Amino acid sequence: MLVLRGIQNTNSFILLGGLLVCLVLTIQIKQIYINNQKYNRYLGYEQYINEISKELKTVEKTANKSSIYVHHLNEILFKHREKDMKNVSLSRIAKLMRGEIS
Repeated sequence: MLVLRGIQNTNSFILLGGLLVCLVLTIQIKQIYINNQKYNRYLGYEQYINEISKELKTVEKTANKSSIYVHHLNEILFKHREKDMKNVSLSRIAKLMRGEIS
């Protein structure tokens, strides 16, 4: 009887040890799975950030081009205004010399 009882205890310890090993492996696999999910989320965020960065660079280039165009338009308007002022001034001087304006 003692021999059978010793075998039962040994079998119980082996079974318990096997269950403990399975538990530890399950916990390790779960941790690996969680870390893998975190890494995949990180890669998704990194890709999203890169896309946003590219779009912002495109917007910045477009804004710089628009700024250059606005600057050129201001220069053209300023030159045109100067011409108009000179023309007005010259025509006014001519009228004054003719005596049309008093």
